[in-house]
Amino acid sequence: SSRRRHTRFRNVTGVQTCALPIYLFVIATGNVPLNTIDPDYEANFKQDLSLQDRFVGSTYRVFVDAEFEYNGVMKGFAFIWIFLFKLRKAIEDARATGQAFVSLRLMINTKATYIAYREILDGVKKTKGKLSGQAISNPKTVIDTMENFFGLFKPTTKDVITNAVDYQGFKRIVQEKNKMPFDSAAPNFDTPAEIAEANRMIADYKAQQKVN
Repeated sequence: SSRRRHTRFRNVTGVQTCALPIYLFVIATGNVPLNTIDPDYEANFKQDLSLQDRFVGSTYRVFVDAEFEYNGVMKGFAFIWIFLFKLRKAIEDARATGQAFVSLRLMINTKATYIAYREILDGVKKTKGKLSGQAISNPKTVIDTMENFFGLFKPTTKDVITNAVDYQGFKRIVQEKNKMPFDSAAPNFDTPAEIAEANRMIADYKAQQKVN
C-alpha cells in the first residue's frame, strides 16, 4: 500500500530494519507519531492508525556490518565504500536520516554504475572511439549517482553533508580511478593505502560498537 511504501526502513546485510540509531534494540514504530504529519520527513503522509496494530510488540536490532559491506560486497571498490561509509556517518551526525540514508543497496548500485561506465569507456578505447550499436553514448557516472542522491536532501543539509565528506575530493578520486586499468572479469581499483584505510575504519567501527 502507499502507506506501507512510505514507512522508512533501512536494509543492511539483507535485513530490513527501522532507520534509527545503529546497534540498538528498539521498538519498531512509524516515522512520525500516529495520526500526525512530520514536516522534516517529506516522503511521509499522515500516519495511519493501523500502524499501531502492525508494529505493536515488534523489536529489531539495528546495526551495520561494516566488515561484510567491504570484504563481502565492495572489495575492489574501496574508494566508493570509504566515501559512502563516511557519508552515512555525516548524514547521521546531521540528523538527516529522515531525508535519505546510505544503505547497502546504494553501495551496490553505485558499484554497478561504475562497472557499467568503465565497460563502456573501455569498449570505446578498444574501438578507437567508435561506439557499438548498443552502446550508450553518455553513460551514467558515479557522480551522477551521487548528485541524484544528494538531491534528496534540503539545500542547507546537502551543503553540510558534502562539506563533511569532502565531496570535491571524492570527485578527484573518481577521475584518477578512470585512468586505472579495467579488468571486466575481476575489476579491482583498490590501492594499498585504500585497503589499509578501509581496514582501519572497520576496526574503529567495531571498537566503537563495543564501547556503545
